[in-house]
Amino acid sequence: MIIAHRRPDQIIPAIRRCLLASLHMAEPRVLEPIFLVDIECPTRMIGRVYSTLNKRRGQISEENELSGTTLSRIKGFLPVNESFGFTEELRHATSGTAFPQCQFDHWALLPGEPFELNTKCGQIVSEIRLRKSLSEQIPTLESLIDRQ
Repeated sequence: MIIAHRRPDQIIPAIRRCLLASLHMAEPRVLEPIFLVDIECPTRMIGRVYSTLNKRRGQISEENELSGTTLSRIKGFLPVNESFGFTEELRHATSGTAFPQCQFDHWALLPGEPFELNTKCGQIVSEIRLRKSLSEQIPTLESLIDRQ
């Protein structure tokens, strides 16, 4: 009787390829964190707030005028990835009269395929791979399976 012993340096690469192939076949999607943005600004500046949020894929959920004042409160959702520099841009657009507050609210499915580079989702995946010093090209399912 012959017993074959396998060492970790033989097993780990095979398991890794198997796990990567199963991830490919599962049709993965990317979730992105979303901030709830609460903005107080003069009523005359609402248009500028809307345009600043729209530039950054933001969505307005509600707008209320504060009674007894000339201020309005706008609540909306803003992807965290788009929030870097948002406060400065909003203050610049409203001459320093808008005051935003951001807090994490939920996760949302990022539209698009992570394997297609021409979508927003694919661009984010490429940026992550570049930041982590991985090859820009995502390995194809065939390249994972065909390795001997």
